[in-house]
Amino acid sequence: MTEKIDTILQPYLQSIGDDIGYINHTKRMLLYALELKELSDEELEKFIIALAFHDLGIWTEQSFDYLAPSVELAKNYLKEHDKIAYTNDVVQMIDQHHKITPITDNDLAELFRKVDLIDVSWGVKSFGIDKKRINEIQKAFANNGFHMTLIKWFWKQLKHKPLRPMPMLKW
Repeated sequence: MTEKIDTILQPYLQSIGDDIGYINHTKRMLLYALELKELSDEELEKFIIALAFHDLGIWTEQSFDYLAPSVELAKNYLKEHDKIAYTNDVVQMIDQHHKITPITDNDLAELFRKVDLIDVSWGVKSFGIDKKRINEIQKAFANNGFHMTLIKWFWKQLKHKPLRPMPMLKW
């Protein structure tokens, strides 16, 4: 299942470079989602596509203001793979995944928001997933500096745009 993420990200490996931490972040998120909800085949496909692209704009645009570029990359992928019908859900998952308050009009996007928060918080916020299972998932797909990469980008953003240090956050 995680192999599909690798396939989607293959064309972007040069941009991602040796930052395997992002790839593992997406795979941890997928496993957390499957712990929280049984997904239909279509929901799973949408989720995997959104996972692959959700933070990718950090690397392709070299920017911490990455939601819009990530959305555009996903939309291009959906067009190229005849999955236009998935656009609304995939875009909402990407665009709203750092929303601070719950997403009430799209259960798949809300699940996506939750699993990103589980991973970014190192499992402190678990939404009911057993801590032992979170640890197993973290061991299976190591962090490889992903959180340090985010911190690096945060400081760079803060230095250049101190009034907008976290442009991806939404209420």
